[in-house]
Amino acid sequence: MLTERQYTAAIDISSSGDNIIITAPTSTAGPSAYVAIDHINLIPTTAVSLIFKSGTNELSGTYPLDAKQTIVLDNSTASQYGVIKCNPNENFIINLGGAVQVSGFVNYRICNY
Repeated sequence: MLTERQYTAAIDISSSGDNIIITAPTSTAGPSAYVAIDHINLIPTTAVSLIFKSGTNELSGTYPLDAKQTIVLDNSTASQYGVIKCNPNENFIINLGGAVQVSGFVNYRICNY
């Protein structure tokens, strides 16, 4: 039986381009281990666009955010894949369209097929 543990990662980024938020699961988690995000919230200090990514693969379209406009995604349906699912062996990345401070946190699980 697979036992899943909930993890939390801080979002504290300010560099334009790709920012790794969650590192891909190690091989000890299994060859098909992936990240399932159950909750994410974030807020930029000034206007910026962002894209959620799994490795080099875009998982969302571009979110054009105004200053202090929040995003909150929550796995209210209790999907086994969460609200965002990364591919096995891929980092969860937030790509910023500009060098803007973005803060928040992510709750996630490491899962296997």
